[in-house]
Amino acid sequence: MGGQQEARGETPGAPVSGVPASYITTELSPTAQRILAAARRVLERDGYSGLTLQRVAAEAGEHKSLVIYHFGSKAALMSMLVDSLWHDLDVELFQSVEKLPALSELRISALIDAQRQLGRLTAQQQMYLDLFASLTRQSAARRHLGALNRSYRDLHRRCLAATGLQADELMALAGLVLAIGDGMAVCLLVRPEDIDDTSVYRLLEAMVLSLAGEARRGGSASSAPDAAQTRRAPRPGVANDGALLGPDPLADLAPVARKLVRGARTVLRKRGFQALTLEAVGREAGEPRSSITYYFGDKRGLITALIEAQFYEQRRVAARMLGAPGNGQDCAVGAVCAARELLTDMTSFRVFYDLLPVVTREPGFRSMQAEHDRWLAALIVAGLRASEVTTLVAYAEVLAVLEMAAADGLAMQVLSDPSGFDPQPSCAMLERLITRHSPSVEVVPPRPFSSAG
Repeated sequence: MGGQQEARGETPGAPVSGVPASYITTELSPTAQRILAAARRVLERDGYSGLTLQRVAAEAGEHKSLVIYHFGSKAALMSMLVDSLWHDLDVELFQSVEKLPALSELRISALIDAQRQLGRLTAQQQMYLDLFASLTRQSAARRHLGALNRSYRDLHRRCLAATGLQADELMALAGLVLAIGDGMAVCLLVRPEDIDDTSVYRLLEAMVLSLAGEARRGGSASSAPDAAQTRRAPRPGVANDGALLGPDPLADLAPVARKLVRGARTVLRKRGFQALTLEAVGREAGEPRSSITYYFGDKRGLITALIEAQFYEQRRVAARMLGAPGNGQDCAVGAVCAARELLTDMTSFRVFYDLLPVVTREPGFRSMQAEHDRWLAALIVAGLRASEVTTLVAYAEVLAVLEMAAADGLAMQVLSDPSGFDPQPSCAMLERLITRHSPSVEVVPPRPFSSAG
């Protein structure tokens, strides 16, 4: 960011009520503001693939050289775009929080409500996901994202100080709340028709406030039952509900077609979605480009086969990690630790975020992702119900969404931080919240989601 400011001959804006200027959009000249607004319009309309400096310049009514003068490069423009997406809500949150007493639990509620509001900014969230995968593959942009997340975790730490936790536990909770906010935004983009974010955030708030109460009592045990101690043996076969893997989509393909799908997966994992051309896939698979059109018709057909194969592999991993029948694991334990278990497969998360922009922009692909997510949620719900702990059974559907959101959001922090972000303390904090601080009575009746498909 410093290099960008120097190139423009500008200086950072002053902090707003103590806001760290490093992650609030710097003061831009009128021309730069116009270019940035044009870039947002192009990104919202055309996605990352349409975000070229030439197109941004045309949208702004300026020459491409002027875009380069103000922002230096496409990567620098994208970094500034990310900063600008959340600027207004960031400032509003900081200003409102600064007015509250330093250790007031109202700060906790304000933070969680801000996360809920952010998740509902659909256009901004879509634009962020359009940028995210590419930014995490560029060293300078990734460093900027890592610094951005560290600033957000510090903000969350300040809001969550009312819990009275020790410093390391406080940072683990800050990372977790940030992750849930990011992950819930993904959930709402993929299946808005059956995600009740109000229930999720009310439950999260209740659990964090219960944690704060425990800390005030000097760390005494929560009045809620500890699932790790009271869990009974799971009922035989309980994890069968919704846990069938379905047929392997590669099984019926010709050997050459399977090579092409595997080649596409390799290209995607190594270089990202923008590198996924028919020529690149053919070279990776050692097959001519014409073989792709022969077996799949066009690029969309290949992407469909790639997504189906990726989902099947993710289901295999999830069923193994979360304790599906026949593997000798306790499915209740796996469900309570679902975020930790899912994060053992970071390669799948890398591919997931590479594909997510096209998945959320294409209704057919989005339906496939929603079906997969419902399958995963049903697997987690079955495990929570197997615990036979009343609170976990009562909140099973909401907790399943919370676990998935936490895993998605923590994976984003791992992928975007070159200095290394360890998600395990936040996973341990989530397990602590679920097993010791789930309310004994329902905060809000959860809306059942459909696990069909």
